[in-house]
Amino acid sequence: MRRIRRQRSSSKQDTAASVQALEDNEYLRRLVSQMADLAARSPDLQDIAFEDALVAEGIDRLVARRLVAFVPMAFGEVLVAGLGLQPGTEFMFRDESGRWRSKPLRTVPEYVAAESLISTLAGTPGFRVLAIRDSRVALVNKVLSEGESLDSVKSWRLTPPALVADEADLGIS
Repeated sequence: MRRIRRQRSSSKQDTAASVQALEDNEYLRRLVSQMADLAARSPDLQDIAFEDALVAEGIDRLVARRLVAFVPMAFGEVLVAGLGLQPGTEFMFRDESGRWRSKPLRTVPEYVAAESLISTLAGTPGFRVLAIRDSRVALVNKVLSEGESLDSVKSWRLTPPALVADEADLGIS
């Protein structure tokens, strides 16, 4: 599960500006490329430090948080699918009442922008660093390194990735 630090936008106006930025796919594609460059330069950053580094590069806090959450899912799917696993099409998050909900990944602009750059960025150091941040890739790597056979892993049905954050922390509605 990916942990997202709770720090809400300071005003409704800030949130509205963040949401508008999220709807501009070309802008998000540039941010995903910028994120891949940062990942290549600083591959050991943890989620919160990665978010902070993106903010230091001028990216809005909410957008940075969402990039850290969703770009690895898009890139990780390439590795998971390459092993013959079905990565799924949804993610899980907690709603404001604390209940788990699911939502299609393709409704998330950052995910869609990252997915559109896979053919451009695949094979780059930043792509690899971001792909292995995906929880599904981490799980597969862990069990394979512990001796599980690839044939056994291929029989798995992966559950959707879960974000330990509520919908307000991620700007999800």
